[in-house]
Amino acid sequence: MISLAQQVERLVETYKNDLEPAFPAEIIQFENFLQSSVCQDTSALGITKLLHKRQLINMFPNLYTALRMYLSIPVANCESERSFSKLSLIKKRLCSNRLDDKLNSLAIMSIESDLVRELSFEQTTWDFAKAKARKMLS
Repeated sequence: MISLAQQVERLVETYKNDLEPAFPAEIIQFENFLQSSVCQDTSALGITKLLHKRQLINMFPNLYTALRMYLSIPVANCESERSFSKLSLIKKRLCSNRLDDKLNSLAIMSIESDLVRELSFEQTTWDFAKAKARKMLS
């Protein structure tokens, strides 16, 4: 069985641009700190919240970096999957009665829904009408 120190050393080797060689010693210190403190939530998110709450980020900078990297992995992995699942939902809903151009536009709007929610529809409608009008609007 691989010890915690060996696992941390392997992590430092893998992410040598992000983690310092002193990370294994930092983990041992944090492990002692964690045993002496009353911490109910020992999940990655719980430990990150503990570091913030007790202002220990400067004391355990490598641990904080490793936790942030770990917590962001699921987001990075599912981003493309989300795009394809949205496109699949839109295709099923439209049942191939839209042109590919419109389908691509709808897919982008669905994927970037947070940006679309911020748009002013009145201004967008006005801009569209101005662009499509045969006479100049004043």
